[in-house]
This record gives sequence, C-alpha cells and structure tokens, in this order.
Amino acid sequence: MRTFVASKLVPFAGRLVVERLRCSGPYENGFFSFLGGDSDYVRILVNDRAMDLSSVCGKGETLTSGTVCRLPAFLKAMEKATATATKEFAQCGFTTSH
Repeated sequence: MRTFVASKLVPFAGRLVVERLRCSGPYENGFFSFLGGDSDYVRILVNDRAMDLSSVCGKGETLTSGTVCRLPAFLKAMEKATATATKEFAQCGFTTSH
C-alpha cells in the first residue's frame, strides 16, 4: 500500500510545485545543511501548502517539521515508488518502454 496518494490531497485543478533547494547558511538553531557542507533539498507544495515528507524520506532525512527532505533520500524514495507503480501498471496491462 502506498503512503502518498495524490488523489486524496489534490482537488480538481490543483497545483503541485516541486522545489529543489540549495542551502549553506545558518538556519534557525543550527545549520540548514545539517550533514555539513552545501546540500540539496526538496520541498513539495500542493496548493501553496508544504507537504510533510517525513513518511516519504524518513524522519532523519527531513527538516522544518518534515517539509524539507535531503535530495538523495527523496530520489531514493522516488526510485522505490516508481518501481512499485511500474509493477501496478503492468498488472493492468500497461508496460514501459525506454
């Protein structure tokens, strides 16, 4: 069972924005790049509301109440989601071609 189902969050004609962030400066009580050095992050906005990505990326990979995820963790989660979706579509007779 998937943990993120867009149809439960996005109304008809909803707006989805995926932001890629690069941060290196101080942020709140520490440093945004919490693993050291410049880091890339992802934030997803649905109808101008930041989504909680902690269930997608893992709590240890997110910041700001789970709404900002480290890019490598996000990409790894998307690889898993793509593999799952590909299997589900294949069961319905759809196949992918590259």
